[in-house]
Amino acid sequence: MLIFIQLLYPGDRLLLFTRLDNVAVSGWKKQDAAWELNKQSMAQPIGIYFGAVPHAYQSPQPEAIGLSIDHSTRINALNYPWYMRLIPTSLLWEHFVQHPTEPVYARNDTVLNDFIAKSL
Repeated sequence: MLIFIQLLYPGDRLLLFTRLDNVAVSGWKKQDAAWELNKQSMAQPIGIYFGAVPHAYQSPQPEAIGLSIDHSTRINALNYPWYMRLIPTSLLWEHFVQHPTEPVYARNDTVLNDFIAKSL
């Protein structure tokens, strides 16, 4: 019965018990998980430090310094291949075998230069 369920498990969903960047995305659609991780990454402030001071001079959002973060490529790379579906109980532990890559970072130099000129 479990192998039958494994064979029918949707390919557009992440495996059970999957956690990415400390976010539980078990059974989520891949596009929803990418959207949520992108949203959380873009809301995370980036501290700017000068020297050995303990507090950040500023903590802008990534978009303020021209940084964009995309998790869709790394999430789409997490697959549940057909040969793993034939192994009993693989639906419960396959997420341990997968090694997600890093998100894709892109930098807009114009926005970064404007931020440096105005803020620093």
